[in-house]
Amino acid sequence: MRIILFIISCLFVQLSWAQLTVNVKNVPSSNGKILLGVYNTASSFPKQNGTYKNVVVKAVKGTTKIVIKDLPKGNYAIALYHDANNNSTMDKNFFGVPTEHYGFSNDARETFSAPSFEQAKITYSGSLSTSITIQ
Repeated sequence: MRIILFIISCLFVQLSWAQLTVNVKNVPSSNGKILLGVYNTASSFPKQNGTYKNVVVKAVKGTTKIVIKDLPKGNYAIALYHDANNNSTMDKNFFGVPTEHYGFSNDARETFSAPSFEQAKITYSGSLSTSITIQ
């Protein structure tokens, strides 16, 4: 019985340490917040209502650190943006081009559309730290 309890406690400790850390670089100001969406399927990426998990944190000029806990192992893609005016909307100009800074995992970029899930895919198998530079 003691062995089983020991194994369970070790697994709990290991799981509680596992986290995905995202360092959002090039944040132009501390105004507003960073809205981050974690996606686990290609068909949902990067749709606003298709997120597996959402995280919202206060923006910090320069680099904003976001820690995501309780994420099962798997393949994910991340999309995020700096909501500088705090309206919870990705603002766009008349032509539909975003006017707020945004980015994707792997710093994936396409010229006239969002990157594919495959381009932005990261494999999470425990604790992982990654960076996304917003533009």
